[in-house]
Amino acid sequence: MRIDFDEIWAKVEDIVLKTLVCCQNEIPYNPCCFELFGFDVIIDDKLNAHLIEVNTSPSLAWDTLLDDMIK
Repeated sequence: MRIDFDEIWAKVEDIVLKTLVCCQNEIPYNPCCFELFGFDVIIDDKLNAHLIEVNTSPSLAWDTLLDDMIK
């Protein structure tokens, strides 16, 4: 099976944008800083992207080898 990574990435981008639009009124406006969001997305066997969860202020620490490999 040929995997089109650009197509998969477009699906992930679509999920992220639609999610942010849905909750844009709930995100506090603060011109002095920015908020970092972490989107957990899973790709199924038909190469469809599905949102699992969204995290605010996700950890960027590299405490373990697995953290280093993922982040």
